Amino acid sequence: MRSRLVLLALAALVACGGSDSTGAGKTTLVYGGVFAGENGTEGGNFSVSIVVEDSTGSGTFVVNGDPESFTALDVDGTDFTASGAGYTFSGTVDDSTLNGSYTSPNGGGLFTGLRRLPGTTVTAYCGTHIGTRNGVPMAGAFAFAERAGTRRGVFTSVLNDPFRGYLQGATGNAAVTLDTLNGNAVVATTGPAGFSGSYAMAAGDTGVTSGIVCRSNVVSPIISVIEGVLGSFNGQELGDFSFSLSSTGLGSSGSYKLGGVGKTFLAVISGVNNQVAAFDSTFRFIGAIDTTTISGKYSKGGSIAGRAAGINADSQTVDKYCGGLTYGASSTAGAFAFIVRADSAIFGLYTGGNGAAFQGDVSGVWGVDSVTRMEGQTGLVVILPSPGSFGGYFDFPGSAQDGTMTGGSCP
Repeated sequence: MRSRLVLLALAALVACGGSDSTGAGKTTLVYGGVFAGENGTEGGNFSVSIVVEDSTGSGTFVVNGDPESFTALDVDGTDFTASGAGYTFSGTVDDSTLNGSYTSPNGGGLFTGLRRLPGTTVTAYCGTHIGTRNGVPMAGAFAFAERAGTRRGVFTSVLNDPFRGYLQGATGNAAVTLDTLNGNAVVATTGPAGFSGSYAMAAGDTGVTSGIVCRSNVVSPIISVIEGVLGSFNGQELGDFSFSLSSTGLGSSGSYKLGGVGKTFLAVISGVNNQVAAFDSTFRFIGAIDTTTISGKYSKGGSIAGRAAGINADSQTVDKYCGGLTYGASSTAGAFAFIVRADSAIFGLYTGGNGAAFQGDVSGVWGVDSVTRMEGQTGLVVILPSPGSFGGYFDFPGSAQDGTMTGGSCP
């Protein structure tokens, strides 16, 4: 009885401003919304129709571009539950919004939605965010719904980062409120194509967000495969990684090895200003894609530990080399690692042991010394890879502090 009374009250409110649809003496409320998974692997949008008089309804939802249907939907007072395909959405509903949390085979997260008012539509935007918290990479799903004059959204971060919650704002105003952010945020839609934005924390960390209008399907979910190498600032830690990047920004995957020990990333997130972030329990990576290469840094145990560099495999075979370098009168040591693609393209990294002054990317073509470079250095660089090993040297113009590099196949 309580359920019927509450919904009839909603029906009375609808009657004052027009109903979404009527038929056989019944009133239907239609909601559109978005959801964001906590673990960085999923997000999407939903549409729900609730029949006021009998507390039932129907709907559909889209996960990373994969459409699904709700097979059960129930309203009890202001309590709302809908389920299907292993997903259960539970929350509250009123004559304007839906809010709550959901569970799924991948863990679940948060959702929110807006009722479609007469003469209006609800547009759903799906995307991701990538930033830092206390200097350490942070990323997750970011999505919102817009109806004339109103924005409501949700955002999450992987590995239980506290940066998760609800977005509120007004259409036509870039400033939005993120309820767990001690700072400020802006989000601007770019017409029907998508959105972009940024956030800044009071402690000085920043992040960016972007996305597109949520899609009802994804024809080609994987857009690129990145193969790369890892090297610590002191040269004592070497390894490699691999990413399969999704066109949705969520649902990407990857793995890495350090010291010969392989692990799978819990989440790989992309789609924001050509950035990529990847997460394991104590290992985090954040980098930027420049055409076909990726360059960035990784952290372990809450602090930045080294560099990472990779290249789009482009359906070609690759060889990965891991080693070290020494330079200068004191033989300062660091990491030197790179990938050689089948077309002879080289891309990698170098470090010099001090974490800042001497580090960067390595790029070029195997066997062509004139185009092989160490970022920030103008002298000659020679890299001579052979099956299972490599050697080489580099010089500093006008200085006797030349260096050498040696190594082998990545463990």
